[in-house]
Amino acid sequence: MALPGAHRPKGGIINLGGTTLKWFFGLSREADLQVLNNRIETMETHDQTVVHILDQHASISNDTLQLSWSNLVLLQELQLQSDTSTTSGLPSRLYSSELLHVQQT
Repeated sequence: MALPGAHRPKGGIINLGGTTLKWFFGLSREADLQVLNNRIETMETHDQTVVHILDQHASISNDTLQLSWSNLVLLQELQLQSDTSTTSGLPSRLYSSELLHVQQT
């Protein structure tokens, strides 16, 4: 039972007991826990940054995929036009196997 108003200061001038217990039994001290807590907070910040970057990457990949599909449609239209025309030029050099390869990727 403690007397009201009386308090005992925590720790001593030299934390010999905590250091000895840590050395013998592997017990953690408050300083060790603070270091771990700081590392966890740093990792949380790093994780949030990684999630943000992955979100941006997914958006860019989605935009690129949509542009690729639009280009594929345009290439197919050019291929149809070159098949029906008698002129020789770039559209006539597009082969259906190349278009099929683009569709598969």
